[in-house]
Amino acid sequence: ASGGGGASARGGSTGGSGYGTGTEVNFVPFIPAREEKRIAFGNPEKHGIMAIVILATEGVPSGSITIDGVDNSGDAPALGQSLSVLGYLRIAHDLPADRIAKAKIQFRAEKSLLAARGITADNVALYRYANGSWSALPTRVTGSDASFAFFEADSPGFSMFAIAGKATEQPVAAGPTEQGGTAPGAEAP
Repeated sequence: ASGGGGASARGGSTGGSGYGTGTEVNFVPFIPAREEKRIAFGNPEKHGIMAIVILATEGVPSGSITIDGVDNSGDAPALGQSLSVLGYLRIAHDLPADRIAKAKIQFRAEKSLLAARGITADNVALYRYANGSWSALPTRVTGSDASFAFFEADSPGFSMFAIAGKATEQPVAAGPTEQGGTAPGAEAP
């Protein structure tokens, strides 16, 4: 079962990060013990998150999850020089944390942004800031379409996150170059 559509608290633009800024709050219904509940989010352009799947250890009473797409890491230090950050986000909730076994965070990244930064989908991960440091979460590619690559990451909790990747290829420019030639990876007319 999925949660309902989110309510937007503020808008934003995508800028250079790939995601905009904005807040989305979603209702979480009661989750019985040892069951999973998928909470869908309707505005991934604000923060990259499509859904959060919660596995309950004990019954989890209804509540809410808030996702804030933010421009920077806030109080957390920057993620690191070797990584290209696609977006930062904060996930908060009012659910009893001791009743949540784990969460699977489903997110997306624009293929054109990945190509422009020389990042392959296999080198994208969700990073979590907790206990004073950033950690890469186990992240897997779950699919793609013409515009997006889709991912799922396992998280032991909610806090500040970054969607980031490590460039492994030469960034791909779109269209003709300034010298009038063709950009790498593009076909000549």
